[in-house]
Amino acid sequence: MVRLLAKKKSHAGQTILEIPAGGTRKKLFDYFNKKQYDKAYKNIPKFKLSELENVLIQTSEAYEKMNHAFQIDINNQQEVDLQIVHPVMISSSFGIERKEEFGFVVYYTFDGTNNTSSEVHTRFLNSKKLQDYVYDKFENTTDCYAFMCGNDKLKVNEIVNAFMSEIFKYPDETEYYFSINEVGPINNIA
Repeated sequence: MVRLLAKKKSHAGQTILEIPAGGTRKKLFDYFNKKQYDKAYKNIPKFKLSELENVLIQTSEAYEKMNHAFQIDINNQQEVDLQIVHPVMISSSFGIERKEEFGFVVYYTFDGTNNTSSEVHTRFLNSKKLQDYVYDKFENTTDCYAFMCGNDKLKVNEIVNAFMSEIFKYPDETEYYFSINEVGPINNIA
């Protein structure tokens, strides 16, 4: 039902759902999206950010030898707060040289049509710690920021921790869902 209520759009090699702007369609989307989310995550454990290093190690062990693209979604509630992806997944859309070697990119997006997170976006733009990013504007609505980390897991940790504590303002004891998804061989990514 969620897919019927939302339009699909493609960005950085991914198909994403465009949330309806308002009205009955938006209310229905929110209702069915929450039901789908609650069912999908019912029995999945949440972890503290201190577990992120283990997630990155597991991702490296699973995908580095084959150099397969991957996507790690980090979320506290229903919405994905941040993603960590293989560099090949963002290279072309950001107008930078295609990065095929295995590594990590912390990926944050802000959809300007959704005013609920404008405070978060403002805190991010004013952050002194989070300035080393590449930027892309998708379809004049979505601001996309990518932090190129190479294989530096410590840098990934620092960026994610800064986002969660300073930008999203989650308390230290907050637990998150970390979902790791294999996207596949990098030669399949446009």
